[in-house]
Amino acid sequence: MHMVDNKALKQRYRRLAEVCNALWNEFDPIGVVDDEIHAGGTPTLDEYSSYVPQTVRLVVDGADRSQFRTYIECICKDWMDLTGSSSEIDVFAKKLGALAEEEAKPGAQR
Repeated sequence: MHMVDNKALKQRYRRLAEVCNALWNEFDPIGVVDDEIHAGGTPTLDEYSSYVPQTVRLVVDGADRSQFRTYIECICKDWMDLTGSSSEIDVFAKKLGALAEEEAKPGAQR
């Protein structure tokens, strides 16, 4: 029977959550991070945290760019009431797809 290293698994998910949260903040579809920086304040880095667990799940499951794009569009439209810039969504989906590909490689940090 294959033993799961819970500590390593938790570390992997924590690392992926940090990366995905940073990517959501970089994408920043509602502009809150950028607005706070321009106002001279400290950005709220948890604005998109509710989307991070599903994003991590998609990364771990090996979603492709198209699946990420669909997920992002759904979040922007259904939860944020935004249409979102198609090119910005493409860039974000590409980054998440690359992260999923990297995670799927044999020997990836897990």
